Amino acid sequence: YAVWWVRQAVLKALAEQTRSVRIPLNQNSQLIKLARAETVLAQVLKRDPTDNEIGRLIEETPESVRSSRQMSASEISLDAPIDRSDREASTLGERFVGVEGGDIEERTDYHLMREFIDRVFTKYLTPRERKILYLYYGLAEGSEALTLEKIGALMGVTRERIRQIRERAFEKLRESPDGSALAGFWTPD
Repeated sequence: YAVWWVRQAVLKALAEQTRSVRIPLNQNSQLIKLARAETVLAQVLKRDPTDNEIGRLIEETPESVRSSRQMSASEISLDAPIDRSDREASTLGERFVGVEGGDIEERTDYHLMREFIDRVFTKYLTPRERKILYLYYGLAEGSEALTLEKIGALMGVTRERIRQIRERAFEKLRESPDGSALAGFWTPD
């Protein structure tokens, strides 16, 4: 009786701690069943079995087999060296640099920040206030920051009116529940 409980505890610990992304226990047992079926069929057929053959053996659909197979794909660390024999070798993460260059973490942080700013601006500001802040800080795609005078000329109002709208937008953002999170992104002039 105790053997069963010890076995369950060991299987649960393995399922929860051997992967960086936790897979639920029921799906982990499905993966074990899939691996066993694949091994048995490979030995019998003397070739790699198809998803249909595995599905028939374990009474699952081929789509379910494919889905489980994708889930069981091995993980690759971006911090792992490309050449394991050379500790000073570059890592996979260093190889994932876009055409324009730059660090992947910096670009990801930038995109997450932009999404957050877009969401907060849309939630708390009028379209006119958003446009002014986007132009003032150069947040529009491919644009640079514009002066109050240039924004005023574009929108057909005075520099002073643009400054007032900008200040009102800042006040709205400061008073919003998300205001403290935005405080580190910029400070009004």
